Amino acid sequence: MKKTYVLKNIKKESSKQWMKRHLNDPYVHRARQEKYRCRSAFKLSEIIDAYPILRPGAKVLDLGCAPGGWSQVVQKKMKGKGSLVGVDLLPIQPLKDMVFIQGDIQDMETQRCIQNSAETFDVILSDIAPSLTGHAPTDRLKMEGLIHMIWKITQQMAAQRACLIMKVFHGNMAQSIGSFFEKARYVKPAASRSVSREIYLVAQNMKELS
Repeated sequence: MKKTYVLKNIKKESSKQWMKRHLNDPYVHRARQEKYRCRSAFKLSEIIDAYPILRPGAKVLDLGCAPGGWSQVVQKKMKGKGSLVGVDLLPIQPLKDMVFIQGDIQDMETQRCIQNSAETFDVILSDIAPSLTGHAPTDRLKMEGLIHMIWKITQQMAAQRACLIMKVFHGNMAQSIGSFFEKARYVKPAASRSVSREIYLVAQNMKELS
């Protein structure tokens, strides 16, 4: 009984710390002011401001798009020119002129829906991460499984000289994926919390696959 009581207290304390950090987060306040659906919008905004990846007229695939912050940034950057397809397990309120597919990217039916939505994409985005267990080897394997699937979709759907922005963790297979692009780098945006292991692979100009 004492052990259960202690565990509950730890969980409550952790929730309190998260809520305090969330309420004091300047990016949370900025997201509300600028009408973004989530603070993570500023991660993508910083990346595309630094690297010439997204342009008006591009065809964009946003994997793991819920709640829609990255998709909002895409539409703002493209200024109504181009196309956007978003995919997520969770339902979202689609943005205007956005095609939304609800499904698991690991399911063949979802992959067929993506393929039917456009022949190819100029830019593929992924802010997907697995539900973490806290056990590092398990979490690494789960993340690598997701990255493998994202790379499979990229190979199937990428246009000539396509670009990829993808959330990764340190020590996974992202380095080998980067070798298939003319330029590849890891970026830790200012909006990414310092306690988070996440970084982003920013890969430009995909080479022809032999």
